[in-house]
Amino acid sequence: PATPQTAEGVTYAAKIAKAEAQIDWQMGAVAIDRLVRAMQPAPGAWFSSNGQRVKLIVAEPVDVVSNAAGILLHDTVVGCGEGSLRLAIVQPEGRKPMPAADWLHGRRLTPGDRL
Repeated sequence: PATPQTAEGVTYAAKIAKAEAQIDWQMGAVAIDRLVRAMQPAPGAWFSSNGQRVKLIVAEPVDVVSNAAGILLHDTVVGCGEGSLRLAIVQPEGRKPMPAADWLHGRRLTPGDRL
């Protein structure tokens, strides 16, 4: 049965700004994964690559040790502050969502490049 919520302890949650959804690769892979899931569907977690904003729609932490935050390690794996993250689906600015591997090949990003 439904029960009314008490007014005590209720606070207002402010609107999430796009700047709050920006991915900081210095964060841990698990924290970034949580940010990606929390920001879906809007405003969407994003990062900047060569001046272009790219939404990260689906990603997952992987067991690849790296201390190269924001560096493409191999295939679709990016180093984070703690651990690594496999990019699955991204959405470049003004485009439809696509597999991250296709986007990386189209941008001609290779291991060692910074996102």
